[in-house]
Amino acid sequence: MCRQVQLLPGSCCGLAACAVLLLSLVACPIQAIYEDQAGTFDWYKQYVGRPHSVAFAQGKRRIFLETNKGLLAALHTRTGAPAWRRTYTDQDTLDKTVALHKPAVVLAASKGGKYLRALDALDGSFMWEALVFEGQSTTGVDGSCDVAAVNTGAKTGAAVAIAASDKLQVLNAAKGDVLWSADLERAGMATHKLLLTSKETVTVVAYTPGAAELHVSSFAADSGAPQDNEQYTAAVDLGQVAAVNGNAVAVLSQDGQHYCTLRSAGGGSGVSCQEVSSLVPGSGNGSVMRLAAAGPGTFSLTFASGVALVSFGDSVTKLTAWYPDVMAASPTATTAA
Repeated sequence: MCRQVQLLPGSCCGLAACAVLLLSLVACPIQAIYEDQAGTFDWYKQYVGRPHSVAFAQGKRRIFLETNKGLLAALHTRTGAPAWRRTYTDQDTLDKTVALHKPAVVLAASKGGKYLRALDALDGSFMWEALVFEGQSTTGVDGSCDVAAVNTGAKTGAAVAIAASDKLQVLNAAKGDVLWSADLERAGMATHKLLLTSKETVTVVAYTPGAAELHVSSFAADSGAPQDNEQYTAAVDLGQVAAVNGNAVAVLSQDGQHYCTLRSAGGGSGVSCQEVSSLVPGSGNGSVMRLAAAGPGTFSLTFASGVALVSFGDSVTKLTAWYPDVMAASPTATTAA
């Protein structure tokens, strides 16, 4: 808003001084707020979008987010300010992110796992890129991929595994060199893939939402030698919501009314499914809004009415805690190796 300025007779402001004043106002625009905004809009905040996955790198003071805006962003843990961010497009969508502590690197898989890129965890600078498979994915546009840290026991340092299309690759995390690769065969045709890793094995659990079959393929972590190749059938058709925790996979049924777990994947233990309403009586027959790993041996199930912690063991799945009227604020979280 501009105001008229009237020069009074006898004013000491000459024409030259007024010209300088007007030029300074034009060259240096003033930013202000309305009176009723005071105390409400007193600061500016940079946003990166709504996170749907979070990764942490121990000791690096960074939180890494995948957001609904197609961004991979790093935030300072102290202030929440963006440290760096990378934008992905509809032609190269971001699928999965894993952060490693040593080396301090963020691994990002995109385009159904066709590309795996490594970025410096602190400043986001590009380190390397790997092409996981050629051409189109065997599962089509709806295929998913998974990325996980692997301890190969080799002197080459930290490694990362990626399962995408009909391929499983293990690469050196610092340089991107392929340590070994394997074909997934039957598991490669399933659209959803989940990775379980240990010091001895890398296991791929693959299934297609709407079907009850799960394909489980295990390989030696150090060499990629095949170990087990099993197929299990759940009592219900499986849905898209799934999570990994240690040596277990949890999957919700397609109708959201059953909670299924596969323990000791590759060990022949099979799949067990329970009705959510009987497993979590306090849920009030509500549908599960979120499923995530919640600590050693535990998954969390978020409902509109509260949050349940469910443990899994060698022979039983049971409710260990129920928090009514609590809404879990964190999305799926991955902690760095």
